[in-house]
Amino acid sequence: MKISIFREFNPALARLWSAIDPHSDHHVFQCYEWLAKWQETVGVHVESIKPWIAVLSDENGLPKAIFPFGVAWKLGARVLMFLGAGKNDYQGPLIHHDWIRDSSRLKEGWQLLCNQLPGHDVRHFQNLPGAWGAADTPVLGLVDASFHAKS
Repeated sequence: MKISIFREFNPALARLWSAIDPHSDHHVFQCYEWLAKWQETVGVHVESIKPWIAVLSDENGLPKAIFPFGVAWKLGARVLMFLGAGKNDYQGPLIHHDWIRDSSRLKEGWQLLCNQLPGHDVRHFQNLPGAWGAADTPVLGLVDASFHAKS
């Protein structure tokens, strides 16, 4: 498994995103075009968020998950969040159907990813969908989280 980190939206990231897009269940808010435009307008200018986007690829170099994170200073703390935080109806990663069905691969990828996360004081993940296609949200099983509302 390989992790590639992107600190900006660019053509190389767009190619990886387009390779996983048709093989994952997600909302419009996880589309490359939506998040790139959000970051260009709101993310950088209003929220001062620095993108930190992780692409997890398999042994053949095929993307299996994209975690579109960002880091921002909020109330004196560095907060790791999904891009679009607080503005998008839904947030979260793109996860290939193969990994939705193989939670061990997703957990392995998450552990590798956690070892490379940028410096932060708080992880604030919000508006994660309750289900990814036919599966329960796999991300909730990866993090130690408190659940406070359901829509």
